Amino acid sequence: MNLRDLKYIIAVAELKSFVKAAQQYFVSQPMLSIHAEYLHAEPLFDDTFKLAVSTQHPLAKSKTICPNDLINEPLLLLDEGHRLRDQALQFCQLNSFIY
Repeated sequence: MNLRDLKYIIAVAELKSFVKAAQQYFVSQPMLSIHAEYLHAEPLFDDTFKLAVSTQHPLAKSKTICPNDLINEPLLLLDEGHRLRDQALQFCQLNSFIY
């Protein structure tokens, strides 16, 4: 893949259209589709996500939780190494929260 191919792919992503990107660069739409075949997706992060909730919370009994389950839920996100992370986890343990 060269710089030109990358420009085509970025245009498709920004314009959300193979047709519009092809028009922008004066190339055929099938040509852009061929360049898109060179792409593949890889996850950027594979981190464990800890969720602490009260034992009475509806999510407490869930074995797995997907991001959509957390919509409209208040969240406190602390990266590993954050100075308050250990205190927050200790607070949750002391107050019958599960994680």
